[in-house]
Amino acid sequence: MRTQLLITGALVGLLACEGGTSTDSTFCDTADTASNCDTTETDADTDTDTDTDTDTDTDTDTDTDTDTDTDLYTGPLVIGVDTSNPYYPGDAGTGAPESAINWDCYEHEGELTFFYDFYTIGWIGAATLTITQDTASAWTEVHNVASWDYDSNGWWDNLYLTLIDVETIAEVEENVGAYPDDDPYGATTLLNCTDGTLPTLAWRLDVFNDAEATDLADCAVWGDYAGSNTDLGDISSCQVYE
Repeated sequence: MRTQLLITGALVGLLACEGGTSTDSTFCDTADTASNCDTTETDADTDTDTDTDTDTDTDTDTDTDTDTDTDLYTGPLVIGVDTSNPYYPGDAGTGAPESAINWDCYEHEGELTFFYDFYTIGWIGAATLTITQDTASAWTEVHNVASWDYDSNGWWDNLYLTLIDVETIAEVEENVGAYPDDDPYGATTLLNCTDGTLPTLAWRLDVFNDAEATDLADCAVWGDYAGSNTDLGDISSCQVYE
């Protein structure tokens, strides 16, 4: 019995090799095709992960902050106006004086009063107005002139002074002492314009760079400045206004 069992086992093995077909890919036998028996590993790493993380931060901070502050005037101090300058307060069409030298005399609040209105290019440190009368009884006055209005960047200064007409020297001294001349409404004058008749006067305006009135920047004369008895000092370097 043991021999028969061995023979039977051999026959089964022979039938499997001769007549059986197998297309499995697990075992390679004579019935398998080439594709079923290809034992070459074709599992190639085809990881095509091409991480191209590039910094695209395009910060284009173009700070165009420009200084728009108005330029400060640094030129010389002169008596005059510049209506072409955009910083000037205006022109004749808007009511600003046409000239740097403006004056008149008329009744104001019951008093005959001189009104003086001057313009400079640049700021003053101080200013004085000298007035003389060329008569047999010559008379000269010197008054401080106040800065009434000005450009905040130094392009112009507006000087203003009023002189109330009085009759005696004592009144001039008293009023000037009580109201300093740098108050544009506080000064008085013995030089009058009674009945609207203007006296024959000569004027000199001096403007100074310093508050102590020692550094003369410019001067101007007008009126009867060539009279024989006038006392305006050396006017050779002064501007002439008619």
